[in-house]
Amino acid sequence: MRESANGPLPEEHELYEALLTEKATLPDDALLEPQRLSKLRSLLRNRSELRVCIDLHPRLVPSAEILAVLHPGQFENLVEGHNDRWLDAILFYKKLPQPDRTLAYPLSAFTETERRKLGVVPGCASLFTACPGMLFPFFTAEVKCGKEALQIADCANTNSMTIALRAVVKVYRQANMVTAIRRKTLGFSISHDDGTVRIYGHYPEIDGDKTTYYRWAIRDFSYADDNARERETSSRFFWNVCTRFAPDHLRRLKEAISHLRDPLAPSGNSRTPSNPPPASECNATPLTPVTSNSDTAFAKPGPRQRPNSATVVQQLEQQRKEILAQFGQQQKVSEQQQKEAREREDKLLAQLEQHQQKASEQHAQLMKVLASKMSSDQASGKS
Repeated sequence: MRESANGPLPEEHELYEALLTEKATLPDDALLEPQRLSKLRSLLRNRSELRVCIDLHPRLVPSAEILAVLHPGQFENLVEGHNDRWLDAILFYKKLPQPDRTLAYPLSAFTETERRKLGVVPGCASLFTACPGMLFPFFTAEVKCGKEALQIADCANTNSMTIALRAVVKVYRQANMVTAIRRKTLGFSISHDDGTVRIYGHYPEIDGDKTTYYRWAIRDFSYADDNARERETSSRFFWNVCTRFAPDHLRRLKEAISHLRDPLAPSGNSRTPSNPPPASECNATPLTPVTSNSDTAFAKPGPRQRPNSATVVQQLEQQRKEILAQFGQQQKVSEQQQKEAREREDKLLAQLEQHQQKASEQHAQLMKVLASKMSSDQASGKS
């Protein structure tokens, strides 16, 4: 949750400025007019997160799918989720993300061959999927209210975008192109409460086999400042992410995927068979890069070769290790939750015992007072 020592590449800062300032055809909203903006801010102050999500969030982060209806042709190949848990993702830290807004590419944005190269199968978890039907998420938004609200939102966005960037890095590593995305912005996030908005860019630092994920604070502002200059900053930024960044990002992903081997192609030939059988198993995740082979460059014609069995075994073993690692991590999380539950139970029992002891002491003191009172009354009666 910080920037690296080097930060994003210099040209990425030019991208940030363009996303913030380029013209966007935003829908008119009377509540965002300067004379009403302060009243809207006062109305939402100290209200519930749900209220802020309903009344404010769509004005700061418009729906890409609604914009696609209003502006045909400008928001193609986009799909969004609203408070949808990333059930098809692979866990990174403690729990799967559930952003208030997710923006990704639909399955239809990729060809059958491209999905096969990635090993993406509907209903099966993958590094490249988020919610069902969503591939390569590149934008998330979180709405939080209350004490330390934005810090909580930032943490959630960082978890989500680390999972998203991890998928892109995986593809580029397998395609032997990973240096092309070093310090390049691969996703964005917005965190906001009832008054403040934070915009971040997320990028990887790559050093050999090691990848570290960072974020860069692009803008931090109040949407209801005195002169209402920032009232459209967030929605303009989101518009430009959808219309400028998203198409370029998709094109770059497809270029990297094109360098991966099709698992149904004959060995030594990267071309896809004309009628490949459908992939129906969850463990069909080869993701093998295309490499040149001088021994097979001028191979004689012959029967179609079967995939190398050693490669298949290696892939299955890698998948087994990943599944075991994920299971172990989930088990650790479960054990930690059970431990925390026991600690809370012990704490509550200790508090209950303290309350019972205190009540007994108070009862004893009360009985002493009553006995003393009765003795005093009896003495008064005899006198």
